[in-house]
Amino acid sequence: MKVIDLAHLDLDAWNNPKALLIYATQPMEPHILCEIRERYPEMTIIGMSSSLGIFQPDGFSRGAYGLLFFEEDGVSSRSMLLDFEGVSDVRETVARALARWKSPRSPAKLYIMPTPGQEERIIEGICDVFTDAVHIFGATAGHDKFLESAYVFLNDTRTSHGVVITELVTGNFFCMVTCGGYLATPRQGTVTAAEGRRLVAINGMPAAEVYNDWTNRRFDAYIQRGGELPRSAGLYPLGRTITSEPECGYWLSHPFQVDAQGAIQLFSEIPVGAEIHLMRATENALVEHVVTAVETSIRQVRQGSISAVMIMYCAGCASIISENMPDISHILRRSFGSIPFIGCVTLGEQGRLLNAHHNYHGNMMIGINLILQ
Repeated sequence: MKVIDLAHLDLDAWNNPKALLIYATQPMEPHILCEIRERYPEMTIIGMSSSLGIFQPDGFSRGAYGLLFFEEDGVSSRSMLLDFEGVSDVRETVARALARWKSPRSPAKLYIMPTPGQEERIIEGICDVFTDAVHIFGATAGHDKFLESAYVFLNDTRTSHGVVITELVTGNFFCMVTCGGYLATPRQGTVTAAEGRRLVAINGMPAAEVYNDWTNRRFDAYIQRGGELPRSAGLYPLGRTITSEPECGYWLSHPFQVDAQGAIQLFSEIPVGAEIHLMRATENALVEHVVTAVETSIRQVRQGSISAVMIMYCAGCASIISENMPDISHILRRSFGSIPFIGCVTLGEQGRLLNAHHNYHGNMMIGINLILQ
């Protein structure tokens, strides 16, 4: 496996390429994909857009970068793209497609790349077919200022309203998602009313009113007038209690808007009955926790067994510490040394916490996938 810059292709140097994963902050030039496909028609190409930049061994850069898999890497997969344009029931569409696709041996892991908006329904559709025994790892395509919309693609088919699902047939992988540097505060409650990603009430009170109290009225002016919350609200997300693991047993949701009825719009769902905490982080913690997350993942696998790494880092965090993104790339390079790694900045993260048994969609989190020998 190796990381490549698609601005400097050298197809002659590729020896038995098997698959290519691409992250890009720009529209993918059709002639580049056509050139690769014409030269290697049997190779699968999947990819998605990234916000702000891409992590790779040379730094954090805009452009288009890929992780190239070769035959000798021993990783085998198959992918499908589902377009949800005009689809009324995403969950059923996903389940129906996977039921036709399902092999006698259910996959241990599925890598998903959705566009924003339907992540929970996608996960439900997957689990309808494979149950929660399947380990989902993925992240939502990012939206960069140079893009009209976030997108995903499989070979020469692209969509801004869908998902690419990849079944990892062979190969060894370790996947985990963790809070991106947030700690739970003593402010906690129960969700008593919710409509999808609209959080209506906490402890029987309007959600915005409770959130305002929990943050010591930090966002008073924004909540009184309604509309968008400031970027700094990303330092105060809501954490849904998932496990009892200290410091990391929460799935986070990013509050970004308040409506006239006192409800909060989130980037992920929190169901009625969920126990939630106000979470808190500093800008320094968002950077420093990358070290903790990486070290935690490395401790889970045999020393020297990592062949390559895929990183997902939430755009909500990245927008707060945008000037520090090269520092995160430096942390990754220092941690992984000569191991190739690639990472995107995403609008949501999917998977499961370490030692947890269910798949979720959340925000303000870090996803790490170690590809093992």
